[in-house]
Amino acid sequence: MSGKQVTFETLDLSDQLRMVMATERLTVTQMAEAAGVSKSAMEKYLAGPSSPRATAMAALCTNLGLSLEWLLFGYSDNDWRRVRDTAFMSFMNMMQDIKQDPEISARFDAMDASSKEFLNFAIEVATSRAEALADQVKALRQKAMHDHAAGVREAIGEAIPFRKG
Repeated sequence: MSGKQVTFETLDLSDQLRMVMATERLTVTQMAEAAGVSKSAMEKYLAGPSSPRATAMAALCTNLGLSLEWLLFGYSDNDWRRVRDTAFMSFMNMMQDIKQDPEISARFDAMDASSKEFLNFAIEVATSRAEALADQVKALRQKAMHDHAAGVREAIGEAIPFRKG
């Protein structure tokens, strides 16, 4: 591990917790039940900086379908959505490449779908697409870390930005 290590003695989850309460129309008691904590503990979390138990936050996120990253840091990790969308588009692009590129199309048409040659061909094309996707995800994560370190907070224009899809 290189660089300065970040530590937290307290976290201020109050804004995110209040947003969940408002969006889901939950009471403090219902929030406490979802987190598996007492009502007074939830009131403390809602009041400002506190030291919530990791198990309580994990339970809250699991029970309400929240992203833990959003709850802790105020922004959502949308990489899973980018991965899904990119994988879909990669597949569609691969199919277009197969049909539009004469060399690839000829190789594809000449192969028996159950042959080892076809498997190697599919792995070759898929690996190329996966490497491009991995590079995109890596770049997005590095940008997010840089932005977070610079104090930038991203507003996500989704109806419920902290929900897992």
